Amino acid sequence: MKKILITIVLTGIIFTFSCSKDDDSNSNDSSQNGGLIFNPNLTYGTVTDIDGNVYKTISIGTQTWMAENLKVTRYRNGNSISKITDATSWSNLTAGAYCIYSNNSDKGATYGKLYNWYSLIDTRNICPTGWHVPTYTEWETLYTYLGGYASITSDKMRETGITHWAYINDGATNASGFTAIPGGMRDFGGLFTDVGQMGFWWSSVQAGDYYNLDAVYYYLDNSSVNRGVGSKKNGMSVRCVKD
Repeated sequence: MKKILITIVLTGIIFTFSCSKDDDSNSNDSSQNGGLIFNPNLTYGTVTDIDGNVYKTISIGTQTWMAENLKVTRYRNGNSISKITDATSWSNLTAGAYCIYSNNSDKGATYGKLYNWYSLIDTRNICPTGWHVPTYTEWETLYTYLGGYASITSDKMRETGITHWAYINDGATNASGFTAIPGGMRDFGGLFTDVGQMGFWWSSVQAGDYYNLDAVYYYLDNSSVNRGVGSKKNGMSVRCVKD
């Protein structure tokens, strides 16, 4: 009888500790992608980051992209990326960091993390081995292949339906498999904005010596694709591309 009781107690202890994970951890089950709607007519691959997050990947033209936003909390060498929740602390950053939209872990499970630009250029690397943050040229190659700066490109990139898009999403086909979702952003002052309406993704390229505080990013909504220049302190989504 004593042996049975001990076994029950130990089982309870194991269960308790196994459920005590940090909010930023992601299991590798079917719920990990936050219910994203991928194109069922395409064949996706996978890649796994250092945290164990498994992402769908898709070949588009001559490139292979992640079909989900990055969620990693550590650099490739195992060092932690700083997690910043406070707006004032975020606005003062000059080193790599990430946050979750509205500091809501459910948003993080679906839309991934929002990273400042400093985290992308850190030599410890933010993407899985064999992958990197896309350059200006690589983004342009993707846009050109899908139709250029036109609504048809946005249609081919966007996740279908309105599960994550907060308004009419007519025309979206996700024909490319990119599965763009509107993860919003965190601006250089720490304000969260545009979730459900727009998606923003960093390039690894500084905007130029004259604009040494800014970097190039790409964004889309339910009708267009665009390129912009913004503060390196902004928090935006990341899609890695294969080397």
